[in-house]
Amino acid sequence: GKEGEIWISSPSAGVGYWGREELSQKTFRNGLANRPGSNYTRTGDLGRIIDQKLFITGRIKDLIIVAGRNIYSSDVEKTIETSSEFLRPGCCAVIGVPEEILSAKGISIPEGSDQVALVVIAEVRDGKSVSKDVIENIKARVAEEHGVSLASVKLIKPRTISKTTSGKIKRFECIKQFTDETLNLVPL
Repeated sequence: GKEGEIWISSPSAGVGYWGREELSQKTFRNGLANRPGSNYTRTGDLGRIIDQKLFITGRIKDLIIVAGRNIYSSDVEKTIETSSEFLRPGCCAVIGVPEEILSAKGISIPEGSDQVALVVIAEVRDGKSVSKDVIENIKARVAEEHGVSLASVKLIKPRTISKTTSGKIKRFECIKQFTDETLNLVPL
């Protein structure tokens, strides 16, 4: 089946976010044209049905569309983390950055990218000095394994990537830090 967002309808589904009416409307109060009167909750999960079974394939927030292709940031991050002994595992973010932000920073958009291009933010390991060769290796591995070019690779100091208290990378914070040029970069 075709991949899409999973919507649920159940008496036990939530009804909204306290004091956040607009977000509640978008998340919890959705209808389908062929099911008038039904109410659906958007889960934010992606899935597909195969042989009448639902398979979860990822999260919408982890999906970046580049030149009409669906790129899962987690897949690219795994490739990057295994591309170099200099990088800290679990401390890499692949983010989609709009063309206008990249252009304002003097970063050219890779050929084939369309309005959004991929940027990598990755922590280096303690005590490792890195060179531009690490960046070139990352770009080559991603192009080889995923068929997509990276607009930029930023290597940052250990333990400086933005994470939640549960250890998940805050992608939107990474985009903000990239845009604001507040990343704690390692010298090359």
